[in-house]
Amino acid sequence: AEVFVPVLPLLELSGSDGGGDDGPELEVGALSQLSSVGDGGGGGMQLAVRDANRLLAEERRQLRERVEQTASSAAVATPDAALAVAAAHAASVCDRWLEAVDYIEAMLRGQLVAAIGKEVSPADFAQYMRFHCRRLLGEAYAPTQFCFPVRRSALHSPEGTVSIDEEVMGPGGDSNIASPITTLVASGAARQTMHLQLSASTRVMFAGDRYLHAWLAHRFSEQTGARASLVAKARQFSCMMVLVGRITSSQSFDPTFAAIVQNMDELTIPLDVSTIPTPTEFKDAIESLSPEQQAFAKAIRSMQLASTLFGILVIHVKPQLERVLNLPDGSLTKEIKLTQDLMQLFIKYGISSDLLSYDEVADGGVAEGRLAAVRAHVAAMQEVIRQEMEEQLAEKRRQAEYEEAQRRAMVAAAEEEARRIGEARRRMEESHARALDAIRQRQSMVCEMGSASTCARAVACEAPGASSGSSFFGGLRAAGAALSAVLKPQQHFHDSAVLSHDTGRAISAGSSLQARSESLSRLQPPTSAPQRSTPQPEAVAAQPQSQAQQAQQQSQQPKPEQQQQQQQPPPQ
Repeated sequence: AEVFVPVLPLLELSGSDGGGDDGPELEVGALSQLSSVGDGGGGGMQLAVRDANRLLAEERRQLRERVEQTASSAAVATPDAALAVAAAHAASVCDRWLEAVDYIEAMLRGQLVAAIGKEVSPADFAQYMRFHCRRLLGEAYAPTQFCFPVRRSALHSPEGTVSIDEEVMGPGGDSNIASPITTLVASGAARQTMHLQLSASTRVMFAGDRYLHAWLAHRFSEQTGARASLVAKARQFSCMMVLVGRITSSQSFDPTFAAIVQNMDELTIPLDVSTIPTPTEFKDAIESLSPEQQAFAKAIRSMQLASTLFGILVIHVKPQLERVLNLPDGSLTKEIKLTQDLMQLFIKYGISSDLLSYDEVADGGVAEGRLAAVRAHVAAMQEVIRQEMEEQLAEKRRQAEYEEAQRRAMVAAAEEEARRIGEARRRMEESHARALDAIRQRQSMVCEMGSASTCARAVACEAPGASSGSSFFGGLRAAGAALSAVLKPQQHFHDSAVLSHDTGRAISAGSSLQARSESLSRLQPPTSAPQRSTPQPEAVAAQPQSQAQQAQQQSQQPKPEQQQQQQQPPPQ
């Protein structure tokens, strides 16, 4: 069992005493005891001192028993057992004390929420601070909302507004609606001009009224706070330039972003607000660092403090146009069309102001006609731009026509190429068909060749009145002639592009057989008297041949002189 922990969350009235109960005497060696201390006040504790001391005594008794049990069961020394039990009991007392404190804080928080009627958010606290400042401070020093009209003077209407709005993140009810922040403001006329760098070669000097604002933002640890953003709005036919940056010194402004807001434009720039440590927090943070690290941290902090001042610069455009064009003040106030044309020429086309400004020498020196002269310059410049645009449009049109002609030519070439490919494919298919027909005819001729050679062999064997030698050689000549007659290619077969391998082998075999038969006939010895009455197999086999084939055979036969030379026997 655990040791008894005498911790209870109890509330008592401030200044109460023990109620006349002196309690027991102090015991020697007790862990803790309470003694009644009277201050003469009335009332008493909800728990008497005697009862509290009894609880402490019970805690002591259970601790002693627990130490003895641990020492006997674990076989350890009594001091070690006492140390272990005391450490575990101390942890239990601390946990119970934290639970009691959390209970009291939750109870007080619930009572406070019940008294107010809602949980207070940072926006609610900021609203209370505005109410408190209005009651505490005068009207001239009271916080005001950061929302200012941009106007040329009190006689002119506003051209737009510039404000810093905050939107509360997290729960807050109606306070989540974006609204201008509340700042403490101090204003005054410029005593000296300031400058800003638009580029490495452009430096702008400016002056005017200056306003210094201080914003106190409230944030709770459990919530993220508010999100701030810069909002610039312009009215119709109005124009202004907004620059956002940091004020690096009393005479310099370092712009980070710039925009021209005109004709019902609304510009919103989110602002990332970060805090730096207070002097006390910074001193405590660098206390344990080395001297070199402290010097470096101080240098960084000095740089942060020198460039933490946020600045917004608003420049009116119409007054600057009047100065650049040498026009009287307020001459462009009602010249809406001329002002829009000038803005378009300056912003869109980048026309130099020297081409549009009024010149007394060039324009006749009449001061009353300054506005008319500027208007004429603007009209002339617009005419030049119009002509240039027409030339560019004509050039684009010619380029489009040229590209269209090229496209059509490419399409025609593609169609012609497709037609040629189709024609070549058709011819190839026809040639392929003719080749297949030729192969089939050649195969049929090869089949006929075998039957023709058999017939020629039979005729040669049946020839009467011839000697054995003449009948043999005559039969060979007849077979060769029959085979050559069968294998003679016709005229339409020479047009085919594809020949079969079997057909080629058949032709080569027939040619070699004919050549052998002719060589054997030349080697046959001459007879005394030719037998004209007996028909030769060669004549029988050569009857189906045409005249062209006979002429070809005659041209292939050797001449008489060559026959005599070939018939001479070779030397022994």
